[in-house]
Amino acid sequence: VELGEARVIRRVGLDCLRAQVSWIFWPRSVEFAVSADGLAWETVAQVELTLEADPETATQLVAAEVQTGPVRYVRVRARNLGRCPELCSGSSAEPWPMPGLARWRGRQGVAIRRRDRAGIAA
Repeated sequence: VELGEARVIRRVGLDCLRAQVSWIFWPRSVEFAVSADGLAWETVAQVELTLEADPETATQLVAAEVQTGPVRYVRVRARNLGRCPELCSGSSAEPWPMPGLARWRGRQGVAIRRRDRAGIAA
């Protein structure tokens, strides 16, 4: 995500959807990285998630407190499970990763939210 100008970031996050009956699972991990120039990236947080059998549809904010210098770019990478686990009716099929909205909080305490052209958080 290109922020338009350099900002100090204090918190990053990604809203994720889980709907296991539709083969949609939390990601297995989410990595947050920042860059001043879009070329050299620094990973500022990595969050691991656990898989549990749960038929309820839900959303979850995967977030981390971070301290950065002024950065202009934020990168979010959500890694999926690879194949549906045994607890899924479609075990061994490809699951759908469903990232939502990327969030980050700057020095002024204002949450900034952006989507890429496809409507999926970058």
